[in-house]
Amino acid sequence: PEYLAPERILKAETTSASDIYALGCMLYEASEGQPPFRNKDIAYLLQSQLKSPPPSVCGRPAALQSLIDCLLAKDPLRRPKSSKQLVQRLSAIDLTLKDTVPVKALPKTKSRSPFAALLVSALCIFVFFFASQKQEGLPQEEKTVSFSQAEIQRQYYFMLAKGNSKAMSSFFERLLKRQMTPDDKKFAVQALKEGVGRKVAICAQALGQCYVRGELVELSAKKAFAMFKLASSWGNNEATTTMARCYESGRGVGRNRTKAFNLYSLAAKQGNKGAKVRLGVCYLYGVGTAKNKKRAIKIFEEEALEKNFYALHMLGQCYEKGHGKTVNMMRAMNYYKKAANNGIDEAAERLGKMYERGFPGLKRCPETSFHWYKRSYEMGNVGAWAKVARCYERGVGVKADPQKAIKMYKKLAKLNVKEAMLGLGRCYEKGIGVPQNPQKAFYYFQKGAKLGSYSCIERLAYCYDIGFGCIRNPLKAGKLRTKLGS
Repeated sequence: PEYLAPERILKAETTSASDIYALGCMLYEASEGQPPFRNKDIAYLLQSQLKSPPPSVCGRPAALQSLIDCLLAKDPLRRPKSSKQLVQRLSAIDLTLKDTVPVKALPKTKSRSPFAALLVSALCIFVFFFASQKQEGLPQEEKTVSFSQAEIQRQYYFMLAKGNSKAMSSFFERLLKRQMTPDDKKFAVQALKEGVGRKVAICAQALGQCYVRGELVELSAKKAFAMFKLASSWGNNEATTTMARCYESGRGVGRNRTKAFNLYSLAAKQGNKGAKVRLGVCYLYGVGTAKNKKRAIKIFEEEALEKNFYALHMLGQCYEKGHGKTVNMMRAMNYYKKAANNGIDEAAERLGKMYERGFPGLKRCPETSFHWYKRSYEMGNVGAWAKVARCYERGVGVKADPQKAIKMYKKLAKLNVKEAMLGLGRCYEKGIGVPQNPQKAFYYFQKGAKLGSYSCIERLAYCYDIGFGCIRNPLKAGKLRTKLGS
């Protein structure tokens, strides 16, 4: 995209003038050490290519600036008509630094060898010259291109549908920051589905993540798993790792920890760093394989040296819980902070818990706890999502907003998250944010109990004890408490 001519972005007729524009970008980069237009967000990059004038070159002859301006003209008709003109104009430019800005005045961060600039640009122009001998120049009837935000947007989502990595990175950044308009969302879903139709693995993986979060599309663990499975079958090892997580947790598919372990092993062999650490987690807790703490810690330490930030998170857990290490809460906290600040959502969630509960040497701080829970939720952590909802329900670390809590719990309940069942049951039991409803409270406690929530089993026993939302049954209540005791 950094070398794309405006008419190519708009899918207008392309001629040798488009190549001359790209050559202008290369000439600028040879002089300044970077392309003329740069931006992490590809939508803004394309907009710059269409509308922004080329930046000036520092400490170079005015003739070079004039040539670059001519090469980077937005209107193809204003660019040089042939490579012969380019060679003649470049040959007439003195690229030494005499009679220009002194070297000391130039920015130190840029690579600025005049000889390298001359060599690279001359080579590019001569290669272009021989490649374009048979071209007859631009047709005189070609019209000046017109630019609009809608056209930029369409091109951006076209690149998204093709699985362009920069477009995908920009897409997730805007999605997480809630910067997408309704039109953006419509085009994004269309582009991702089109990409899936083309068997673009990264599009299937991205659409799966949208189904997990309920962003752009409905919340659906089953549809998310189906997308991850497709992406994995098309060679995306990140999707293979995500599939394994689904089998491990039982979200969107029946729980099968042996299958999870095998998929982690496969993705790890394919070089996926996240899968390598998850493999260590399996050894640490005996998920789908026999426990082997020494092997787990060895994996974590090796991967941490390779700057695998999830490995830092797991080392934090080992120090927090004493898995093969002496308990050291401050060291655990330092590992969590490094991991969380590098995008590990689970580490941010652990920090939230630490600040919520406190420990010797760390005072409880509800505001800081909410901050880390929210950061984890924004990174896509489902567990932290439930904790943020609980903070809104109770007004812990943030102003109470029961309606917002209910809305979040209901979204999570669709994913069969047991914490959401407990939250909804509690709200309907006490009338928090909704009218009190014993039957609904009982219903959600029952669902949470089936998912293995001990708190839900306890509340369910209470309901049977007094007949809250159900027929009184002390016998059932006793059996549930016996289950809790065992």
